[in-house]
Amino acid sequence: MVRNLLHRYTGNAQTIYLMKRLWIYIILILIIGLLTKCSEEVTPELSPLEYQEIKSVEYGTHPQQKFDIYLPQGRTEAATKVVIMIHGGGWSGGDKNEIQNLVNLMRQEWPEAAIVNMNYRLATATEFKHPAQIEDIASVINYIKSKKEDYHVSNDFALLGNSAGAHLSLLYAYSYDLQHDIKCVSDLYGPSTLHDWSWYSNIIIKTLFENYLGTTWALDEAAYLNASPLEKVNSSSPPTIIFHGTVDIVVPLYQSQWLNAKLQEKGVPHEYYEYILDGHGFNATNNLDCIKKLSCFLKRICKLQ
Repeated sequence: MVRNLLHRYTGNAQTIYLMKRLWIYIILILIIGLLTKCSEEVTPELSPLEYQEIKSVEYGTHPQQKFDIYLPQGRTEAATKVVIMIHGGGWSGGDKNEIQNLVNLMRQEWPEAAIVNMNYRLATATEFKHPAQIEDIASVINYIKSKKEDYHVSNDFALLGNSAGAHLSLLYAYSYDLQHDIKCVSDLYGPSTLHDWSWYSNIIIKTLFENYLGTTWALDEAAYLNASPLEKVNSSSPPTIIFHGTVDIVVPLYQSQWLNAKLQEKGVPHEYYEYILDGHGFNATNNLDCIKKLSCFLKRICKLQ
């Protein structure tokens, strides 16, 4: 068609010029189409990472040195924060499976976070005394950091523990986090101090303390001070959120009240909640409320989102 037009208007120089330009435009369009197609073939669109659960990851050689990790869909090394959850049990008992309900609630309320549910070596009459459990928390953190490119998670961590697990979370965050990996710590009815004679005098508590620390109050009172998060709080301590039931018969409510006051005194960002007529381990309604408040605190106060 174009050739016929050129033949028809051979005597018109302006028309010939316009037809030549038309040919050039047609050729350019064809070239651009080919380049675009090649580009699409070379760099296909990447799909987001799928949700993944990895159970019983071994971070050490002892049978109790294992953790479960829940990796969210669409995770990235830049944006995906890591919440490490630590079970209670008086430092010498308990298991990660016992807080699976809290893990599920945390995943529900903060689906963008990676959740780690860890076991640790339990103190016995003869071995794995303090600070073995603290060393295990450090090992989990270092393991996850070494796998960040495989897991596609960031180096920003939060610790969440209940009961003795809360004590370990606080103690690690306040005293042992030399790399400043912990951006926030959560305390569910945990003891803030082991240097508490009125509580220590309870025969059951006395046995747990001595089993964990490997010594008595009379022989080494300094050990009880040194293992007390309350004694380690300073103005640089990470933001902290505390929950405690008002009728807790295991860990005295006043211990959390002491910690709340100390955080206030040192100017540490924190929140404190009491659940009226709830005990050591919250009911379903308070568990859900606790995790909702906790996830909000982690994202807002700790700048984890």
